[in-house]
Amino acid sequence: MACPKSPEQNICYICGDDEHMEHSCPYNYIFGRYFIDTCRGECPLGEHRITSGDHRKFLRRFVRVSNLPLGFRLWDLEDLFIPFGPLLMWDVPKLHSAVCGCPTEIRMSFGVVVFKRRKDGERAINELNGHVTGGRKLRVDWAYPSFV
Repeated sequence: MACPKSPEQNICYICGDDEHMEHSCPYNYIFGRYFIDTCRGECPLGEHRITSGDHRKFLRRFVRVSNLPLGFRLWDLEDLFIPFGPLLMWDVPKLHSAVCGCPTEIRMSFGVVVFKRRKDGERAINELNGHVTGGRKLRVDWAYPSFV
């Protein structure tokens, strides 16, 4: 699994589809499975399912937090956001080695959280943006995944 998720989650956190998980999602560009002709021309022009209203609604639950202190861990991110409502997924990505391209044990200074409900994300943004943790002022706002 790429990142921690709620155990009761049974949908793909990338596209919101309940028929597959993220590791087999056709839009999972991180693992090299994303390609332009995913629907192979089956979708009518302008009606690709990734641009559907349901998919856009799902993406409106992604929250980005930046300026995390060094040593910030996955469970720190979960502890920071769980008081605002149920989480579907959370991650603090690891840096990759310049030598081999392998992930290191060092975490980046940003994280992403996906809430079950948008209103919980809004509350978290309003209350945590500017919050100081580990001597750093956090920037918390909506994240817009780059695959859309």
